[in-house]
Amino acid sequence: MLAVDLSLTSLGYAMRKTRELAITQHRLCAGRHPQAPAALERTFDVIEAGGVLHHLDDPFAGWRVLLELLRPGGFMYLGLYSALGRQHIVSGA
Repeated sequence: MLAVDLSLTSLGYAMRKTRELAITQHRLCAGRHPQAPAALERTFDVIEAGGVLHHLDDPFAGWRVLLELLRPGGFMYLGLYSALGRQHIVSGA
């Protein structure tokens, strides 16, 4: 498992949960999602990117990077935020 996040708080939470769940094969990295898939030298069966791509200057370029990292037959979960999609949260409805 590889977790990449800008938030050190989120990574700290992930570290605590991996300890609690006795997950030993993991790597936590602070920073942006990888711009060059070759730099990782690996691919993934599952990629989850929640609340990430819409912050990029070119979300489709970021999505293509993630697709290059996904193994054939793999699963990708994307969570995208928008003002329209969050309207009910902001209004309190």
